[in-house]
Amino acid sequence: MRHRAAASRPRGRQAAHDLRDIISYQFARFVNINDRLAQAHMSEAFGITLGEWRVFAVIQFMAPVSLADLGRQMLADKGQLSRMVRRLVERSWINNHKTPGNRRSITLSLTPAGQKKYREILAFVIKRNDALQSVLTPRERTHLSNMVERLTTFGVIEFAALARGSAHDAERIAKHQTRGLKPRF
Repeated sequence: MRHRAAASRPRGRQAAHDLRDIISYQFARFVNINDRLAQAHMSEAFGITLGEWRVFAVIQFMAPVSLADLGRQMLADKGQLSRMVRRLVERSWINNHKTPGNRRSITLSLTPAGQKKYREILAFVIKRNDALQSVLTPRERTHLSNMVERLTTFGVIEFAALARGSAHDAERIAKHQTRGLKPRF
């Protein structure tokens, strides 16, 4: 089987030759590698899954948050999200209270023990993030962050339009919404 070196593959607007040249595949591969490393560290050091950490961290910055709003933010499967929340509640890291005025909805927030655990895990995550970004210059970090934000905005707009049932609308809306966005190099 013939393998091409990563550095020899075309970049940017040049034609894709195979799956390795597709940006979504490149991102997916990077995320998969990063997630596997993070999962190993999270499990060993903190006894928490990467998915649970992400739920935990999103609750922290959105609190108080409903389970429905948490699901929308994370684009997560409702059943899987409920199971992760239940495990975090069982550890006494998250409070879940009935939402005032809506008996079918719950509101989530971190407990004092959860806030302490959050700070402990976040310190590790920040060190990991710094190590990961150490291969980039400060300017590259800024550019990458801006580009990922633009791609994410495009994807969210496209996903929302698709969820409403129109792929054509998704493309039209995404083009309109991202037209004024310029690379910040």
